[in-house]
Amino acid sequence: HYGESRLIEILDNEPEILLEFKGIKEKKLARIKSSWEKQKCLRELSDYLLPAGVTSNLLVRVFNQFGADAVRKVKENPYCLTEVSGIGFKTADNVARKLNVAFDSPFRIQAAISYVLYKAADDSGHTCIAVQDLIMALHEVLDSEEEGKVSNDAIESALYALAGMGTVVVDDAGVSIATYRYMERWLRQFFQRRSVSQYATGVAPGTAEAFIARSQHYLGFEFSPDQKNVIRRIAAGQSRVYALLGYAGTGKSTISRAILDFLSEHYCRREDMVCCAFTGMAAMRIKKLTGYDSYTIHTLLKYQGENQFAFNKDNRLPHRVILLDEASMVNLPLFYRLAQA
Repeated sequence: HYGESRLIEILDNEPEILLEFKGIKEKKLARIKSSWEKQKCLRELSDYLLPAGVTSNLLVRVFNQFGADAVRKVKENPYCLTEVSGIGFKTADNVARKLNVAFDSPFRIQAAISYVLYKAADDSGHTCIAVQDLIMALHEVLDSEEEGKVSNDAIESALYALAGMGTVVVDDAGVSIATYRYMERWLRQFFQRRSVSQYATGVAPGTAEAFIARSQHYLGFEFSPDQKNVIRRIAAGQSRVYALLGYAGTGKSTISRAILDFLSEHYCRREDMVCCAFTGMAAMRIKKLTGYDSYTIHTLLKYQGENQFAFNKDNRLPHRVILLDEASMVNLPLFYRLAQA
């Protein structure tokens, strides 16, 4: 009826005219307008990012992340692309450089700082890096033979700008992602609160010794002195949290089973106890070794996607005893979520 150019003009400026057509009511018009705005934004985003090497698949993900504001946000700071799932610093950097962002741009340096800090945490478990070590790592990421070396002054300026925004913490200890520093402090308080003797509800020493004797008879071997002391400490009831350490083959899993059996006799019902681990294989292993229900942490907390869990600080787990196996495999954010729940 209108032809393409006039229809585009109507959709852009006077979409209500389409109500004149039979079968188009307010509800359908709203869907048409919403769809048109999405396509319009995608076309603008496509015109801007396709020449920089962004694929169609990534374009849609960028749009889903930022919505109608996508073009403005990317033009202001192409490194916002790192907020999109699956786009890391290197991909965003390639796009930004093709969009002529300077190699010493504050946006580029700030994105590199976040990249180095997260990489150190993910790869090596380091949630805090000395300032000078961070600067050295940043030069490896930012410098190039063609454009030279980013100045330390530019790096420090970008670093303290991030600190001012609350993204990172810079102090005598070094540099940390602010959310990681918060999680660590929260976990420290979590352990402190559960380690004080005001909670003491101990079992008589003779009861613990009788349990040790029964367990040894049932299992068919004698516990080591360290293993016996574990049961005695649990029996004393001076804490609500324990970390069980030892090299491979020293009997951690065996004594874990004894701990759970002891607690099921003197603390709570067996149904109120659960084991968990980071991987499915570790969860199956600890279930086989202890005989108690066991899940991955994600399954236990009922992961819902987008870093959300059904069990959290506002909806606590129903269990009274939780054994976390292979704790050294668990990263800080997941450990924090488990402790909150």
